[in-house]
Amino acid sequence: MTGLLDNPELARHVRADLRPARAASTGLVVLLLCGLVALWCWTAREAVEDAARLTYAWLLGAQFVVLGFWCASACGQAITRERELRTWDFVRTTRLTRAELLVGKLLGAPILAYYALACSLPMALGTGLLAGFSPGVLLVTYLVLIAFLLLLGLLGLLFSLLAERSGMVAVALVGLLAFAWPGIGMRTEAGWAALNPLAALQSLYEFPGPRRLRLFLFGQNIPVPALTILLYAAFGAWVVLMLVRNLKKDRDQMQLLSRGQAVGFVAFLNALFYALLDPSTVRDGLVLGSGPGWLAQVAVVLNGLAILPLAGIALLTPPERLRVWWRRRLAGDARYLAADGLTWPWLVLAALVAYLLLVVTAAALGPMPPPGPRLIRAGGQFALLTLFVVRDVLFLQWCTLTRMHQPVLKGLAWLGLYYATVAIVAAVFGLGPGEPGRFVTAMLTPVAALRGEPLAALDVAGFVVEAAACAGLLAAISRRLGRPTRRPVPAPA
Repeated sequence: MTGLLDNPELARHVRADLRPARAASTGLVVLLLCGLVALWCWTAREAVEDAARLTYAWLLGAQFVVLGFWCASACGQAITRERELRTWDFVRTTRLTRAELLVGKLLGAPILAYYALACSLPMALGTGLLAGFSPGVLLVTYLVLIAFLLLLGLLGLLFSLLAERSGMVAVALVGLLAFAWPGIGMRTEAGWAALNPLAALQSLYEFPGPRRLRLFLFGQNIPVPALTILLYAAFGAWVVLMLVRNLKKDRDQMQLLSRGQAVGFVAFLNALFYALLDPSTVRDGLVLGSGPGWLAQVAVVLNGLAILPLAGIALLTPPERLRVWWRRRLAGDARYLAADGLTWPWLVLAALVAYLLLVVTAAALGPMPPPGPRLIRAGGQFALLTLFVVRDVLFLQWCTLTRMHQPVLKGLAWLGLYYATVAIVAAVFGLGPGEPGRFVTAMLTPVAALRGEPLAALDVAGFVVEAAACAGLLAAISRRLGRPTRRPVPAPA
């Protein structure tokens, strides 16, 4: 605790944001709002317990929503604001370690939100006890709230580190709170519902909603609040790793994860997906056999659309480090699989790890009929999706070697435009068998793998076309890397 209080970055935020006048005015406003909510609820309910329950519900909901957005917004501007004020280089070059800087930003940037929480806490706890809730329930509730706020703060810091302007972070904050929306993550057959804090609150207070959640971790039923805190801690640990790796680096030198860490991240997400499943929903023919192959298909789509692309973006090599690796490789001093080299071999390794985890999970859930036709089909779909992800990541790597401003963001925009164009053109020409639109989608998109269809000859031809596209992008990257570095020439005196 002494080390935390001695953190200069945290002390700087405390001195700036908790000046006596501001702290007094903020505390008075919070207490006034809590009093108004309590007064309104007491006039709406005659029974003391009902009025206390309604007051507690309003205060708790406001703490989750208002303080969640407050923490995400404050942390989302903590670094971009420093860049705009031209003070980030000073902060970055201090003697503080990256961990100390991270703790100071995480706890210091939203210090006013935490202070507002402390001001509203006595009223919330008092009405909760008056409503008949046990101290243990109240304690677990606020542990979930603190974990929720810390995770939002970490995600805000990550977006702030990667963004160039505060305006970009404001757009990203919508996504930070999206998973807390009531309709997201409330399906009962997967433990991902625990990411939604409403799932933990429903389990604790049994308010009206979907049927009572029974969530699993490695096949064992686990209390929803405990699973929520565990998931927040697990994802928060990965975000902390990304932040600690890059806090003191220039923007053009950032790499979210190392090669091994990215492969481990893919393995973690896949293993977590399987660990959170209710075994009864995927056993007895739903994995292999005569069922629809639900697990294999969801694994293919999840990796192709989310996990592998995220890993590819995290693996992008900074341009200068890539150029140094290229020169060293030409001189025979570096291997092709070096940490500063191209990313596609590691993406292939990550996809192989994801597929092996699917095979292991399928074997654990039920007997595998030889030769496992559903898994063989899933292997082909994994290969096709991996090729398209490799192509897209190579395109983003090529963008980083150009003179584009914000190359990754613009590269993603170009890819989105490409897929939208292909989808519209294919829809115009028809998507039935033998129609031109079917040919377009097979050549230019992995739609067959995403739909779970068996790969036809046309899809194999598309595989060859995309392999050629990857080879062309590798050649384009090589030409970019082979260009001589342009150095400024001083003007003659």
